[in-house]
Amino acid sequence: MRKLFVLFLTLGIVLMASAVMAGTAPGSGIGGTPHDLSSLGGGVLWGDTAEQAGLNRICIYCHAPHHTIKPADAATVGVNYVPLWNHALTTTTSWTMYSNGSEEPSDANHASYAEANAVEPGGISKLCLSCHDATVATNAYGTAQTCPTSKGAADKTFVATNCNVIGYNGDLTNHHPIGFDYAAAQASDDEIEPTTSSLGAYTIGQLLWYNGSVGADSMECSTCHDVHNSKNTGEKFLWTTEAQSGLCLACHLGKNQ
Repeated sequence: MRKLFVLFLTLGIVLMASAVMAGTAPGSGIGGTPHDLSSLGGGVLWGDTAEQAGLNRICIYCHAPHHTIKPADAATVGVNYVPLWNHALTTTTSWTMYSNGSEEPSDANHASYAEANAVEPGGISKLCLSCHDATVATNAYGTAQTCPTSKGAADKTFVATNCNVIGYNGDLTNHHPIGFDYAAAQASDDEIEPTTSSLGAYTIGQLLWYNGSVGADSMECSTCHDVHNSKNTGEKFLWTTEAQSGLCLACHLGKNQ
């Protein structure tokens, strides 16, 4: 009996470990990851209590089939990409972009194109920042005022000291630059890879997004991150691995030269 108990216990541990790996392994899907706010997900602390006790859905926090944010309404805050978007948008209206600091080199060979030309995050990045800049609760979903929603818990908003917070008070000065024309940056810097170079299973160009403020295909949050963990090959929602700095070297230091 004891051996049988140990066998079942071991099997249970293996199954639990497999379930965890299934949710966090690159390309395995959103279930079980920190972006899964259901009671079974890695972001369980940030989901909605009523939702988790009821239907326990995953997608609803960001997407819905009906009554989502209209493009015209989203455009008022500079968001022109609304993939059936069901989450409240960031309330930040002014952004301070990445900075090297006051003593950065001023010569053309070393100047940061991204710092000089980044205007503000593109629309797709603002969707990410709607949770991550701590201006909107993670469980602030459901946009139709006359339809019932399952929001029953108190707002769950990141605080400034939380490691998930990026862009608090619009401050992006110490984060990798976004919101700049990647091709123009590459043309001015021979240590940046062309858009045809690979970034995981895709090319860099395939992972750029149009940013109306820049007027070009821009480096955005989604250029590095696969938020659904569905088609990436790297850790932490990354399109390619961080092993031996693979993610950095996909774009930087002229690896193909």
